[in-house]
Amino acid sequence: MNKQKTKIQRALLSVFDKTGVVELAKSLDQHGVEIISTGGTAKTLGDAGLQVTNISAYTGFPEIMDGRVKTINPLVEGGILGLRDKHADDAKANNIGWIDLVVCNLYPFSKIVSQADCGLMAAMENVDIGGPTMIRSAAKNIGWVTQYGIYPLNISFIIIFLNLFLIKLLFFFFFSEESPDATMINLSILSPSL
Repeated sequence: MNKQKTKIQRALLSVFDKTGVVELAKSLDQHGVEIISTGGTAKTLGDAGLQVTNISAYTGFPEIMDGRVKTINPLVEGGILGLRDKHADDAKANNIGWIDLVVCNLYPFSKIVSQADCGLMAAMENVDIGGPTMIRSAAKNIGWVTQYGIYPLNISFIIIFLNLFLIKLLFFFFFSEESPDATMINLSILSPSL
């Protein structure tokens, strides 16, 4: 696992709850970070005047099946999962650019299914596939990639050179809300022995 500081050059923003995402993207943009984004998030950022590359333009493949398939693509997952010191040749041979930061929050599944009128189809449509895939990919490659799921409205403190402790801290705060098994992962990631 990489324990050196990582400069964020490219970020992937894909959020259901868009609260604060424009402010975060503005801060990233001010630091020269290239922003890739999906559907509604890309539209929100574009409407705010930010330069953003839509995921379809980035991958050369359209969002399909009513948006069910957007980010599950080798250019995205390879860019997140690739070990910079080990997979550089594979990445270059396949035109994969590194993604250094993943900003993602998930569909509100528990909120939807707790509604009295929620049927099976509504529940199924709120099972997020791409979001957890990106989050877990970033978590698996935490030495090279960080993921950010909780961001305050005032994000002027964003540090482009993130040290490992900060990455672990962001990892903990995001995953502690996702599931009990993710919390177990967090506790092991935050272990001083790493």
